[in-house]
Amino acid sequence: MRETQLTVSPRWFWLALVFLTTQLVYLQTLNPTFSNDDSAETITAGATLGLQHPPGYALSALTDHCAALLPLGSFGYRVNWSSSLLASLGATLLSLALFSLFETGRFLKNKKVPSWTVNFCAVMGGLGLAFAPTYWQNALSAKGGIYLLSVCLQLLIMGCVVRSVRAKKGNPTRSLELSFFLIGLGLASHWETLAIFIPALLLFFIWNREITMTPWVRAVFFLFLGLSPLLYLPLRAHLNPVLDLGAPDTRALFWTDLTRSYFSDHELTWIGVLKAVFKGSFPMITLGAILHQPFHNKMEAFLLYPGWEIGWISFVLALGGIVLWLRSEGKNILFFLCLSCFLLWASMFSYFNISRTIDSPFITLKFLLSSDWIIFLLSAVAMAVLLSKLNHLKKSLNLLMALLLACCLIWKTNNVWDGVNQASQTVTYDYGQNLLKSLPAHSLFFAESDADYFSLYYLQQVEYYRPDVIMIPSFTLFEPWGTQAIEKRNPDVGLTTSSVFFPDHFARIIYATSELVVKNRNLKPIAFSNFNGAFHIYYMNRQKNTKIRSSGLVWLLDSPMIHAETCLSPNRLRTRDLEKNSIQWDGSLDGIRNVYALAGLKF
Repeated sequence: MRETQLTVSPRWFWLALVFLTTQLVYLQTLNPTFSNDDSAETITAGATLGLQHPPGYALSALTDHCAALLPLGSFGYRVNWSSSLLASLGATLLSLALFSLFETGRFLKNKKVPSWTVNFCAVMGGLGLAFAPTYWQNALSAKGGIYLLSVCLQLLIMGCVVRSVRAKKGNPTRSLELSFFLIGLGLASHWETLAIFIPALLLFFIWNREITMTPWVRAVFFLFLGLSPLLYLPLRAHLNPVLDLGAPDTRALFWTDLTRSYFSDHELTWIGVLKAVFKGSFPMITLGAILHQPFHNKMEAFLLYPGWEIGWISFVLALGGIVLWLRSEGKNILFFLCLSCFLLWASMFSYFNISRTIDSPFITLKFLLSSDWIIFLLSAVAMAVLLSKLNHLKKSLNLLMALLLACCLIWKTNNVWDGVNQASQTVTYDYGQNLLKSLPAHSLFFAESDADYFSLYYLQQVEYYRPDVIMIPSFTLFEPWGTQAIEKRNPDVGLTTSSVFFPDHFARIIYATSELVVKNRNLKPIAFSNFNGAFHIYYMNRQKNTKIRSSGLVWLLDSPMIHAETCLSPNRLRTRDLEKNSIQWDGSLDGIRNVYALAGLKF
């Protein structure tokens, strides 16, 4: 059957409007340094070509390195801005996908429908995604760029799906090859979300019986071509960069890094539980209590998603969009969208024991970013059908409804502005500087939390501030690659743990921390932060009679190297904007506030 073509013009003007509008808003709220969400690690990896925590995010590190080369502001600002560009690109790609859908005439078959209705719905879909709170928040920091790059690739795959439906016989093969290449690129960055789209994409193209075996073989070739950025991980690891988390320089370490096996203890899944049950290491009596944990831990995020993240109006419209689409053509595209969304939510509930903290719902919402664009696409489809029907009844109703929907978007954007605004969020940056300011010269510092070591990685390796301090991320002492990295980089500290056999990683960290303290206590100041991390648990808790002194935000082990004049008074710490950021709702700064409180500063 011949498709009814709907003229929509000028399309590129509206796409430019979406991109520039979102950029204007993002630049007003962009973080000038880095937020407390691993962004300092992401910026450092981009600026120095380092290796982030598993799975390494190879493609993201390469793109961030390109952004870091731009002569605009600090390194942090450059990579943060690249995240905002990806967010604007994602919103623009969603509007483009909507234009492509509407141009097929599958939803708006009446040629008399005003072109402004189509333009309005496509723009509203893009802006709705751009100003969804979690999407917006990720657009303002470097770490968010990892997730937004994945969203952009997903939207490009969606474009391939729509193009394959619109193409003439024989042409869908190009869409197949391009989509597989995009899947490969996505797997080379944040593979956890891109992998979820593979089953739906395979079924979609299998549904198209016009594709022969030869295009499938070419598609597999393009998939491996897209995976090529993963070579960056072992090649760069062989050069021993300072930021080398996971050290994937061997085949075993590369696979362990890529599959995130280091986090298996606190990312237990359904499959992991079943394996443990069959091995007998998991008691059956506690299985029932464990099975309810994903629902218990994720329910708050589940309730936040439709009301706070998407908005009830858009969520209800999306449900209506599914019903309307079922009555129209192109059900294979709807199948691709719904199956992808279902698999995404199902995978979220497959993780058991992610801890319930104040920010855990917002961490879960980051994972669900990939379903945001699907919801807003479906809501825009329903919006277009609704406005077209109102236009048949009375044109004034059409205009009134469009104005009401636009006002709802403006109201929601204004309502969440203060909560996502990071223009003055320098707390984590100042915290890192205060840590280094608190340390005597040539200290050996045990960094206990993400806020400690990621901010110090950035300050020492990117801004070259206080390179005299030897920073030991405590968690790396659990792993052989962590102790080997310290031995290679700082041989003068005398660590020999890599040459000793240990029955488990607990024994390794106990030995390593003790050896570092014993061999260096009389040679240099030894300090640790206020966070209750690995050094607290596996050294300090076992040394009950150890004397310590406070210096700014850190504790110093008492030794002949420590004198009263080396300790920093808390009133010399820099605490700009800490009180101003109390409106941040995700609780990510609570740990830093507690450290300041322990140092004697109240806010």
